[in-house]
Amino acid sequence: MSTIQKVDSTYPPQFSVALLDDSIPHLEMLGLGRGALKQFLDYQFKKYDDGGAVSELITERSSFIDQFIKKIWAAYIPENVATLIAVGGYGRGELHPYSDIDLLILCGSLEEHKEEFSKFITLLWDLGFDVGSSIRTIEDCITAGLEDITTATNLLESRWITGDYHAFEQLQNIWNHPSFWESKAFFLGKMDEQKNRHKRFNDTVYQLEPNIKESPGGLRDIQTIYWVAKRHFKANSINELVQRNFISTEEYLELEAAYKFLNRTRFALQHLKKRREDRLQFDNQQSIAESFGYTDTDEKMAVEQFMSSYYRNLQTVVKLNEILLQHFSGSVI
Repeated sequence: MSTIQKVDSTYPPQFSVALLDDSIPHLEMLGLGRGALKQFLDYQFKKYDDGGAVSELITERSSFIDQFIKKIWAAYIPENVATLIAVGGYGRGELHPYSDIDLLILCGSLEEHKEEFSKFITLLWDLGFDVGSSIRTIEDCITAGLEDITTATNLLESRWITGDYHAFEQLQNIWNHPSFWESKAFFLGKMDEQKNRHKRFNDTVYQLEPNIKESPGGLRDIQTIYWVAKRHFKANSINELVQRNFISTEEYLELEAAYKFLNRTRFALQHLKKRREDRLQFDNQQSIAESFGYTDTDEKMAVEQFMSSYYRNLQTVVKLNEILLQHFSGSVI
């Protein structure tokens, strides 16, 4: 067996991921892995600085991490003893530069291969990933999902990475069971969740230092539309709602433009801070405004122009979120 395996991917050869057998010292393995991750991050930041679209970059990063993690999984976990599943934002195939990696290990027994699972997760942490992980049977997933709508939402967004695909299909089938978050209950639960989240921000888009994800009009409000659509219509994207004549093309394009703007702002903020960050603080607003090409004029400073654009996008999201969820209410309830 070769001590170095290369990821088969569409990325340039310099991003081959070194994954190692037991003959490679642990520190050397970490150094090789961290080096590959940093090289890819630098590559993405260079693409961004050269005008690359953030929507493509966050998808590209998710694909790269898939390949990276699959090689680690293959090195530690015997074939077909479990299933590795991406959930959360990672499950949607969207990863910002410093996003956490949410993983579900689906297995038949929590005791078998426990040591291998532990080594796998520990190595991901050692490589610098912020990992959210759970190890569950399908029965455990059902129980946890029924107890917590956030856990259920993660399962709704689940995506197979590697391992036993049949087990993943069984997990997907829990949504066909009438007792597992039927459409009306899920809709009402997500509405309560959104209402409580908005209350934490005084129900206004005009935060002086807004949270790009959580504030009213932020990314979570768009994702809420997607979650409800996926549960009720089994839609894989908001775009499918246009095909079903549930929203107009104009509404979809407005929502898509706002989503791209917010994701671009979030990417720029993490690029600036070199860490995970979702709060758009005063001292970062000026820098991002300049990076977006805003310049001071006699009428308005660059940062004011940027924040005006930011608030307009939030207002668009709030408006469409309210309209579309009212439509869902009429359809679901």
